[in-house]
Amino acid sequence: MIYYFNPDTEMALREGPSAFYIAPAPVRQMARDLSLLPLWLGGAEDKVLVEERPPSGFMEQLQALLPLGGVPAILTPGQLRQEPFTPWGWNPTLFAKLRQWGLCYPDEEAAAPLRYALGNKANLQLLDQELMRRGVQSAERRHFAIHSTAEAEELLKRHSQRFAHGFVLKEGYSSSGRGHRWCRRSAGDRSPQQLLNDELRGWMSRRFNRGEVIDLEPLYDKVADLALLFQLTPEGEPHFSGYSLFETTPEGAYRSNLLASNEAILHHLGQLIDPSLIEEAQLAYLHLFKAQYASLSGPVGVDMMIYRDAERGTFTLHPDVEVNPRPTMGLIARHLCDRLLPPPRLCPDSLTGWRFVVEGSASSPDLQQRHATDLALHPLLRDAYGSPSDGYLPLTPVTNDTRFRAYLFR
Repeated sequence: MIYYFNPDTEMALREGPSAFYIAPAPVRQMARDLSLLPLWLGGAEDKVLVEERPPSGFMEQLQALLPLGGVPAILTPGQLRQEPFTPWGWNPTLFAKLRQWGLCYPDEEAAAPLRYALGNKANLQLLDQELMRRGVQSAERRHFAIHSTAEAEELLKRHSQRFAHGFVLKEGYSSSGRGHRWCRRSAGDRSPQQLLNDELRGWMSRRFNRGEVIDLEPLYDKVADLALLFQLTPEGEPHFSGYSLFETTPEGAYRSNLLASNEAILHHLGQLIDPSLIEEAQLAYLHLFKAQYASLSGPVGVDMMIYRDAERGTFTLHPDVEVNPRPTMGLIARHLCDRLLPPPRLCPDSLTGWRFVVEGSASSPDLQQRHATDLALHPLLRDAYGSPSDGYLPLTPVTNDTRFRAYLFR
């Protein structure tokens, strides 16, 4: 299997069928700087495609520090051969690039229907309904597909209590905060409709004029982010891959994952809500994927949240914040945990303290300085088994033109 990190895939899909989409410079920089992240999804028999080889010695350094047990080989486009290919996400731009590199894959509809079936934000409203139909206790109407600014105004007026904290707007195929607009109510706002200013109306109108549907959701007093990880197989038997306990920025961008066993994550979340609510949602998704998406395959991450419900005076589970039909940072974190901190070194009922972090900077010198400081102040320590026990471990190289890094820290 060949893995490839292309984090612009949702942005490319949002542009429609054109194969000539060029991602913004920061996203292209992220793709370059973090191109080695798929190393943790594969094994010795796999490969990771990069457009630039890592600095000399970086791979040898990783192998010397960690009991890896075999990592994928590094390939550049000139070394590609026709074999199974797993990108971060399929899109028309990627197909055009693969053809330039001499590879031929089926058209997108044949190769990646999962993206269309689950990835469009307009489908989240239908997912609300499906989870309620299946009797999931935590399910309720939380997503509203809107087609005009007038529809948004009417919705906010009719359900003002539901939008007491404000709302977020998500355009189709958005991810990790990109393509989102956050509208938080302050003390001076008399109603949610007041947040629909001229700038926001213009943003919405441009998307409606292109025929897009926008997902409008209430904002919540969030206390925890989590995800359920699944693998859909060609045989039509979906599997649960594990839990992800992660953090985001206030704008919804991914920040980090805690590394812990599935048992420890469920135990931790069980201090906030009844863990049976999470397990019930897990079973509902397994049945849903088998019933409606049996012909599709690939990894799927379902983002959820636990939030404070002031009206009920309790913590509540939101079971369908996002559906990501592709590899996710949470999946990488799950593989890192299982690979680097295997039993019996994992405590089954507590978090390890290790964190998987993805971080960006406005300038390369600033990121270099952070990297040098972490190396000096937090040298990597290993236990008697050779596994990391404390410190800072960069998972991607930091050079004089790097602006993103991924690392482990404890």
